[in-house]
Amino acid sequence: MVLRRRPHIGLDLALPEDGPGLVVMELPEGSPLADRVEVGARLLAIDGVPVTGLDDVRDRVRELVVGDECVLSFDHGTVRQVLEPLPLEPNPGRVELDEVEVPSEGYALRTIWTFPNEPGPHPVVWLMPSANWLSEEHTQELWHPTLKLVRALTERGFATLRVDRSGVGDSEGPPCVDTDFDTELAWCRAGHAHLLAHPEVDPDRVFFFGRSLGGTLVQLLAAELGARAAAVWGATAIPWHDAMMATAERQLRLKGVAEEPLRRHIARRRRLSEAVLIGGELPRAVLAREPELTPAKDEFTGGRVHGRLARFFQQLQALDVAGACGRFAGPMLIMRGELDWITGEDDAASVVAAARHPTFRSFAGIDHLMHRREDMAEASAHIFGGDFDPAGADAMIEFFRAS
Repeated sequence: MVLRRRPHIGLDLALPEDGPGLVVMELPEGSPLADRVEVGARLLAIDGVPVTGLDDVRDRVRELVVGDECVLSFDHGTVRQVLEPLPLEPNPGRVELDEVEVPSEGYALRTIWTFPNEPGPHPVVWLMPSANWLSEEHTQELWHPTLKLVRALTERGFATLRVDRSGVGDSEGPPCVDTDFDTELAWCRAGHAHLLAHPEVDPDRVFFFGRSLGGTLVQLLAAELGARAAAVWGATAIPWHDAMMATAERQLRLKGVAEEPLRRHIARRRRLSEAVLIGGELPRAVLAREPELTPAKDEFTGGRVHGRLARFFQQLQALDVAGACGRFAGPMLIMRGELDWITGEDDAASVVAAARHPTFRSFAGIDHLMHRREDMAEASAHIFGGDFDPAGADAMIEFFRAS
């Protein structure tokens, strides 16, 4: 089986502060629209269907096939474009696209490899996916911290592997948001078998890395799959309900919410979260029974939590992440940016306490996504974009080389 390469429209888009459509932020190198669209233009529709968010564009383009003609409507006029295949990521080494069959699910997932230019076999860093529900391939988001990290690892002699979830990028299968955590673990196990089978990989030098939710996956799988060493950034070993409650309170305090409204919101959110994540109910059922919790529903809507099926996080809640972390006999590097507004010091401390052989590193002036920020206010106001700080990458490379 050969996975179909998805097309692209050659635009880096973002939501505007106001008004319709999406703003063209950049035209990546080689964009087929480079001489027909300017930065700052607004994309209003694709084939006559209005676009109101980035998901609209991803979903519509995913339905099209390389060679199709589509009509892009901008605020300055209409452009007809014959769709070209998405190019490979820019990398100082070599990028290789492959696929892995998931026997338990009956579909294939896209794998994105990078290799140094020197002959192998190479040590490899497997980058676990975080909680973004998007492709791990960043051909057009040249600012993306994952792309920057991959480039740094490749330059320093490491191969890297990323596996796209189902229904994103070139991967087959259902939308990843419609799958559960057990399925997520099945993808990881299939990805590991694929990794070990590659002739350019040194099976004795396999390292795991995960940021945020990816750090949870690392803790759950490092012992089972036999990583040589592991590293996490912005991760927690605290049960998911408790960790997310602490995150919710931290973020409200950063927004300057007064103490009494904050206390009321957190109390409502706790009742809702306990009923869903621990009690196994769906958000819609809890909110129908206790409508007074609605002002605190946040990411709890319908049958979903944080955009995924509620079952995904219910299954995660039931797992002993700290216990799994403690079963890993290898060295683990626990890293945290001091301007991380999503995870806190207690989260990092929980991983340090759970790991058998922990090394902890804290980095001043860096946020949850490894960007450099002036202060916590800037970090919380600008989640994406910014200047990638290589300090975490440097520390991880040094740690893996010494392991």
